[in-house]
Amino acid sequence: SGGDPSNSNPNSGGITTLTQEQFVKFYKDHYHPTNSKIFVSGTVEDVKNTMDLVDGYLKEYDYDPVIREQSKIKYQSKKQAHHTYHSIPYAASSDEDGQHMLQVTWLLNDEKDIKKFTPMMDLALETLDYLLIGTSSSPLYKRLIDSGMGSNIIGYGLSPGLLQQTFAVGMKNVKKMDIAVLENLIFQILRDVVADGFSSEEIEAALNSIEFQLREVQTGSDPA
Repeated sequence: SGGDPSNSNPNSGGITTLTQEQFVKFYKDHYHPTNSKIFVSGTVEDVKNTMDLVDGYLKEYDYDPVIREQSKIKYQSKKQAHHTYHSIPYAASSDEDGQHMLQVTWLLNDEKDIKKFTPMMDLALETLDYLLIGTSSSPLYKRLIDSGMGSNIIGYGLSPGLLQQTFAVGMKNVKKMDIAVLENLIFQILRDVVADGFSSEEIEAALNSIEFQLREVQTGSDPA
């Protein structure tokens, strides 16, 4: 997906004020075949037939390096002078019912880290994610649940699938009076983890679990 057209213009009032001209321009800029990646699997005959079909669609277009360049996703800086807060209102019966959600998100890499994010770094982050929040006894998960300030964990930790990886954690069904307390607790837990570290047994268990997940045979529609 090329994304939300309203985000291409920081002065835009949002999707409700989007004009047809803006929409068409966004489509031409971001959905041009120049930006496409086509994956085909199957027998040699399957691949040939599919590529012939694709060629029937794409032969009407020329590769456009200008579109390719202007459609590149720009890196965001992972360091800011101040925290950025976003408050998103949504319908709730009452504030005292504990209908708020709080999530803290860290951006883990930017353009300066391209060479640093090797497969080894990816594995290290995945291991740390498992240690922090991967099981019900993991310190970040357990202490947040035990705090009673929310009904469940949100954020799901590490998200490695985007250009820039993030780590996010929070809770839902939080009372307004507990929002700041919960945010402080998240940072305190992480400070405690830095101070205490993990035992070699915990790290070995995490690596064994990750190895098992990588070796596990997939079933269903996904390839094994």
